Order: sequence, then structure tokens, then C-alpha cells
Amino acid sequence: MDPNNPQNRLKGVTLVKGIVMGNTAYKLREKDGDRTHEWKVYLRPYLDEDIGRYITKVQFKLHDSYKNSNIQIEKPPFEVTETGWGEFDVNVKIFFADINEKPIQTFHYIRLHAPLHNEGTENEFCGVEHYEELVFQDPTSVMADILNSIPPAIHNPTSFFTHFGDVHNQQISTIRNARQLIQKEIEDLKKNIIDGHEFLQSKISELKNVNIKKELLEG
Repeated sequence: MDPNNPQNRLKGVTLVKGIVMGNTAYKLREKDGDRTHEWKVYLRPYLDEDIGRYITKVQFKLHDSYKNSNIQIEKPPFEVTETGWGEFDVNVKIFFADINEKPIQTFHYIRLHAPLHNEGTENEFCGVEHYEELVFQDPTSVMADILNSIPPAIHNPTSFFTHFGDVHNQQISTIRNARQLIQKEIEDLKKNIIDGHEFLQSKISELKNVNIKKELLEG
């Protein structure tokens, strides 16, 4: 393996970037046909940093009822603004600065109505956000260099409607517990494959010994 090959992966290295997926929605003062709300869906860095350093494109797949339902944003801010009347899942595909890193897919459910709101307000507002993590397991050396070159940053709570605090800690705990469970399942599967291979080899060896004994007896 060429140590200078930028496509080489750094085995055992894990790098993590926090992001926030969310949407805002306002009730239109006047309906536009059957459309009742203006909404914006977005992907933002959890920390106050230049997300464009490591994400080069975000693809938002809207509901098929939209004429332009497949929208690609190639620089920050990674967001789409539209109008509509219904709530739906937006599929989000994230592309990275190193093309050797596979895109990651996630989704966000567009909400137009807050769980609790005041009926009759002229401009009803809804804001929904959730924290996610982009996990780079065994990243390429290029991707690792890009991520490690980003200056240290802090979380700016004024950039979001959600006060993450305890919610953020709970979400991180849930994400990491799920990741550990998946990793354990992968390790168990690998062990089962190895055990199965060893069992198969032992049976092949037994069969060979039986054939050898048979040949000796027949000889």
C-alpha cells in the first residue's frame, strides 16, 4: 500500500461532525391556491464553523407533487424555501469534499404546525430541529486532513430555535448507543462468519482424512 496515496483509509480512526436538520414554517396571510404555508428546510453545522469546507453539495428530494422536486444546493447555506399545504419527509443526500467518501443519506419531516400554537394568529410560526452526527469511520487521508484543518469552534445557540442543551446530550447518547449496538452486531456477524469458516475447514479436513483411510483400505 502506498502511504502517499490520498485514497488510503486511516484504519481505526473515527471523526465526527455534528449537524442540525430542521425546518421553519409560516402561515401565509393569503392562500396561494391550495398552499397555506411558506417553509424552509435546512442543514446547518452544530458548531459555528464553515460547513462548506467538508460538505460540497446537499440534495433535497421533495414530495413528488412539486414540479422541481429534486433540488441540489452546492454551497452554504444548504437550504430550500417553498410553499405548500402538507407535511412530508424530505430525503437529504450529503456529498463530501473528498469524492472517495460515499454520500450519506438522511431525512427530515417537514412540519407546518407546531404541537402547541395559538389559533387565530395572523402569522403562525413553527420551528423544528434535530441533531445528527456525520460519522467518518476509517476516513481517507484527504478527508481526515480536511476535517482536522477546520479551526476549533463552539456552538452558537442564537443560530437555532432549539435550545439543545439536555436535548442535545440525550440525542448524542441515543445516537452513540445505537452506533455501539450496530458495531456489536457487526462484530458478532464477523465472528459467526469466522467460526463458520473454521467449522467448514474442519469438516473438509475430516472428509479428506476419511477419503485417505478409504483409499488405504481399498489399496
